[in-house]
Amino acid sequence: MVTHTNSNKNKQKQSIITKISDLISANQVSISVITVLYLLPLLTNSELSPLRGFINLLSGFMIAGIFALSFDLQLGRTGLLNFGQAAFFGIGAYVTVWCLDPILPSPLGDILNLIPFPLTLVAAIFAGMVVGIVMGATTNRMKGTAFAFIALAIAMLVLEFMELKENLAISGGESGLSVTRPFLLTNWIVYMLMVLFVIFILSLFVILVVKDTRERFAFLFLNFRPRRSAFSYSEKERISSTRVTTSWIIGVAVFILLLILVVPNILDMYLFATDIWFKIPILYWLILTSVLAVYIFVKRLTISPFGRVLSAIAQNEDRVKALGYNTFYYKILSVTISGGIGALAGSLYTVNNINVSTPETFGIGQAINAMLYTILGGLGTLLGPFVGAVLIEFSEWRMVRFLWTFSIDGQWWLVFLGIIYIFIILFFPYGIVGSLQLRSRSLKTRIREGWFNIRETDYWWLTLISLVLILALMLDLENIMKRIVEIFEQIFSLFP
Repeated sequence: MVTHTNSNKNKQKQSIITKISDLISANQVSISVITVLYLLPLLTNSELSPLRGFINLLSGFMIAGIFALSFDLQLGRTGLLNFGQAAFFGIGAYVTVWCLDPILPSPLGDILNLIPFPLTLVAAIFAGMVVGIVMGATTNRMKGTAFAFIALAIAMLVLEFMELKENLAISGGESGLSVTRPFLLTNWIVYMLMVLFVIFILSLFVILVVKDTRERFAFLFLNFRPRRSAFSYSEKERISSTRVTTSWIIGVAVFILLLILVVPNILDMYLFATDIWFKIPILYWLILTSVLAVYIFVKRLTISPFGRVLSAIAQNEDRVKALGYNTFYYKILSVTISGGIGALAGSLYTVNNINVSTPETFGIGQAINAMLYTILGGLGTLLGPFVGAVLIEFSEWRMVRFLWTFSIDGQWWLVFLGIIYIFIILFFPYGIVGSLQLRSRSLKTRIREGWFNIRETDYWWLTLISLVLILALMLDLENIMKRIVEIFEQIFSLFP
């Protein structure tokens, strides 16, 4: 009886290990990307550095991406063009302000101040969903431009209400309000808990490396021999003790190398840093975790029956009605969910920027930015809004310095930014991500059969290398461009 029980326990353990192994194998690219993004703050110490400033910049990019994804959920999935999207962003921002600081009169202000910081984000999401219900119920019988401009009118109504003289004490108007940063974002214990979580993610990455090296022929990342598989070995060879031992040595070496890079920085933060230096890493991790949660939620939503009905409404609402679906309620739910996600973006924006004002949060500029991010990144794609947000925000941040590198007056930055927009629209008519997805099939065929013998299991490390190179380019773009200009000047100086 005891033997039988032990046998069942062993089978259950093996089943759990197999499931974890399969989960890692199915999400190699995702684990690689998440590892790099979570690891970035641990590469910084207590001193100010370009990387620390870049991490803060990435936080703003991710917030913009969350807001753009909320816009894409309506336009890209349900076909609803909402010019009043800023109402969700603004209400999320100001609910966060009211929860963090005693601004509202009693007893409401006292109640909101009792809400702990993690639940402040939930309160902001709930407020955004309430505004979404009101906006959806008011405008949902309308279509096209009528829906867009009525939604805009509602957002402008909220903006005007917040800017009334009687409400300046709770809104700050154009001058804005400063926000007290939550204690949890400056706490050493929270920092160490996040460090442990990052180490857990590193452990998953190490397991990925171990599995990958075990399954590679002669441990080569690429097999250049044509028409041959990179996995042309026998099962006996795969489970041999030599291959297993070697794969674990490689994995442990990678883990130790990463720890050698991050442990001195963690000790430096503990010994020499003041509270202010904890703000950026913890807040960055909070924003990154929010991005992952929203991305997974929207992805699951779009592939669910509910998401398919939304896509059908965008294509032909009359036919969906004929099939027996009440499109009125589906569109209200779409606007409501979008409102909650947009409010989350506004809440994170408040904590990240410390200062909020009504024009910045409720203004039409927020809705226009979300539309630009979504269209240029790829309408109806999950990654498109984030790619568009990073591209536009980074271009606006670096454009002036980029022009200075070529001795061009920085006042021309808007012109060159417009040229970038036109270039993307001409050569990427479905947005950057949408167009690449359409062309990826032929590209994969060429890479696999024509150029290299790359398989799907090679994508994770190709993605890893590409992401590191992109981040390094974004971090040091100015110096790289200066060096390129110097090289060209040296080449041209050789000719009379």
